Amino acid sequence: MGSYAAPHPDKELVYPPIADDSKNRAKMGFNHAQLGKMLCPAKHLVDYIKDPARYYYRMKDKFDSGSLKVTSAVWPAYLYPGDIPGEDFDAEDIIEGLFRGYLLERVAKHIFTSPSSALKVGVSNGTRACNAKLHRMTGVEAEHIAYAAVQVSFFKTCT
Repeated sequence: MGSYAAPHPDKELVYPPIADDSKNRAKMGFNHAQLGKMLCPAKHLVDYIKDPARYYYRMKDKFDSGSLKVTSAVWPAYLYPGDIPGEDFDAEDIIEGLFRGYLLERVAKHIFTSPSSALKVGVSNGTRACNAKLHRMTGVEAEHIAYAAVQVSFFKTCT
């Protein structure tokens, strides 16, 4: 899964590397430079990129005090397109580009078609029928996107 988080995994992977078999999740979520950017609410991404540590502790204080209100307008950056997920976020139109992030797309392909199709267009080396075929999926529905988004969030934040 670590290679899915890189915008161009054929050229460069995330740093520090994420081991797929790692039991230690201490460097995941906001504790990882690139993953933190992806988890950051898209509307706060510019502030996060300027000073990740300051942003993290400011948000943690708000969360701990109960003053942080999570609403439908607070979407994580990884749900939006861009080499830096969320860089194409439009605060005036939060729906524009929503659910078009490369990471979400790769994880959905991994789940519903095959791991080999997640990073390559039109390539599947599976030895059995894919989940989409097994469940007679004819298209991507809202619940499929939601399921993939939950899997991404779990992978990125496990600590």
